[in-house]
Amino acid sequence: MFLPTNLPDLAIQTRTDAKTLLWGHTVFPYAVAFMPTAEVHRLEKKLLIGCTADQGSTASLVKSVTHGLPEFRYCPRCAREELLEKGESYWHRTHCLPGVRMCLKHGHPLHGTMRRPTTLAQNLSMPLPHRQQGHAESPSCSLALLHQVARTSAAICDGPWTHHNKWLSDYRTRATSLKLTLPSGLVAGTRMAFELQEAFGAEYLSDAGCGYNAIERAWPALMVRERCRVPFAPAKHILLSAFFTHHQSANSSFSYRKPGKTPIDSARVDRWLATAIKKRADAAIQRKKIVTVKSLLEDTGKWQIFRHHRASFPLTLEQIATFKKSEASQRKTGGREAHAKKLLAIQEGRQKPFVYTYRSHNRSSSTAKSANTPPSPLEE
Repeated sequence: MFLPTNLPDLAIQTRTDAKTLLWGHTVFPYAVAFMPTAEVHRLEKKLLIGCTADQGSTASLVKSVTHGLPEFRYCPRCAREELLEKGESYWHRTHCLPGVRMCLKHGHPLHGTMRRPTTLAQNLSMPLPHRQQGHAESPSCSLALLHQVARTSAAICDGPWTHHNKWLSDYRTRATSLKLTLPSGLVAGTRMAFELQEAFGAEYLSDAGCGYNAIERAWPALMVRERCRVPFAPAKHILLSAFFTHHQSANSSFSYRKPGKTPIDSARVDRWLATAIKKRADAAIQRKKIVTVKSLLEDTGKWQIFRHHRASFPLTLEQIATFKKSEASQRKTGGREAHAKKLLAIQEGRQKPFVYTYRSHNRSSSTAKSANTPPSPLEE
């Protein structure tokens, strides 16, 4: 639905020029908006001649759009007008783009369907917009940002768009002009990522497929970094541009961490480690495998942290104590049932006492004995 690979056949059936069909009725212009011109021409040529499996797939182009689209969106007023004018409604490609929540024609929030179809059968059976019973959700970000995202997305699809290779350098220039810089003059990427998340809201960014937790390694910080060669999805370019356009230098609560070793979030690590220990312990019990506590912790990669900060992990200690009472623990608390049964059998005379053998670990003191030399009582 978003980017068919049989464009030549569709052009014949619809009596439309294939190039007009590609640029005017698919998400191709949006998917390639921020690519170099040479790459755009290569992909255009491949689609116009009919892309087959052996010629390469365009799945990555479709994914750059559908990754930030958990549901189809539509405007109820547009659907009613189309029903009166044409007898049926249709899905607008400018409404079904990541981060687009506003109808530019009516200025109203878009409604969302229950889910986004992923197969051909689901696409064919999905009711058209005038038969949908969706609902509108208002994001926490400002209307100015929502309108800017919708306008830029529509301009990419409906109007001429300039393709070049200097998008990231343009972003660094815009960030510098807005004084989003460090005392050294470099762009404050981490601070910018924090303020962008504050402006749009974490929920909106996640819904658009652009969410992040660690602001030090977030995509806004990478997009203003020198010599960055990572390709970014179109939605990230559009969101960053909207942020620059409507940036307000308000007092931010963000502050850079002091240099040095990052303190351990003991509570978070404790919760994660306790869950990981329980999962591995249950697997060992199910397989009837005997393991040590150290091996469980080494499997999680947190053995050294736990070893030096045991008192900071009460939930993990509790989980370890529970594990040591199970039969999967090598050093079981209270001893093993089999060992207890042997001791009881010895006490009742039903089994001979244990005979322990002494083996010397000092190789220099151990000497070869003659085969005729009788064994000592300890060796027996």
